[in-house]
Amino acid sequence: FQKLGVPFPFFFPWKELVHQWAAAVDTANSSDGEGTGKERPFYVLRNRKVTRRLAALLTEENKERNRPHGHSPTLEAIRGIRSAAAETGVDLSRALACVWVSCRSKGIPKRFDSICIPKA
Repeated sequence: FQKLGVPFPFFFPWKELVHQWAAAVDTANSSDGEGTGKERPFYVLRNRKVTRRLAALLTEENKERNRPHGHSPTLEAIRGIRSAAAETGVDLSRALACVWVSCRSKGIPKRFDSICIPKA
């Protein structure tokens, strides 16, 4: 799993996070590595085909985590999400997906706790 690199994932200034992410996406998408200078807005991902595949990936990850030696099809699922997005013309680099993060044990998340995602 890869840490998201957010210093305070449960208590973070979201405007700053979105601005930094937009700059990183612009730099990654430009050919010269300097950014495009144009900031397209972020949007809420509502494409059912893509969101269903994303939900299936996260659900399958939870099932696989509970198995002792299960094979996780994470990479194939991520490729499926990207192909579904490409088929429907969805730009995933600026998509925001609603997720529900819950603690697996008692307690309250602390300031420096991490949120991790599967590596692609």
